[in-house]
Amino acid sequence: MAASGLESAGIVLNAFPIAINTLELCRDAAKLVGLFLQIKLAYKRWCDDLNFHRLLFTKNLRQLLLPLVLDDDTIEELLLAPGGDCWREERVTRLFEERLGDSYGLYMQYMDGMVQTMDEINRELAVDSGWAQKLMHDQSVRRIEPMET
Repeated sequence: MAASGLESAGIVLNAFPIAINTLELCRDAAKLVGLFLQIKLAYKRWCDDLNFHRLLFTKNLRQLLLPLVLDDDTIEELLLAPGGDCWREERVTRLFEERLGDSYGLYMQYMDGMVQTMDEINRELAVDSGWAQKLMHDQSVRRIEPMET
């Protein structure tokens, strides 16, 4: 079953932080093995590009959502919880389709392209690989553990 326009937007919104976090893990791993200086410029460029496109995408989506008859809390939930229940609400999807009108098909093509691009970025960063999953887990455990005094 194909994702609706809003579900696709949620997929893209969710993919940005995954890619950024994985890129940060790559940086940390490179620092551990003494390779960071060799990849520093590429890392900075990738990180800046991802953050810029995330901001641009979020602003564009907010502009599309604001004129809909949605309360501010629903819009914030859509932007802060990509893939959450709000993205699948029929009323929200219908309003989104009505808002885009004739350009809905073109927007969906754009969304499909964004999903594919983010999939490629995350595949390139090996987000699903065992080492990346272990690093993400190890890093989240370190953040949860209390600091020693």
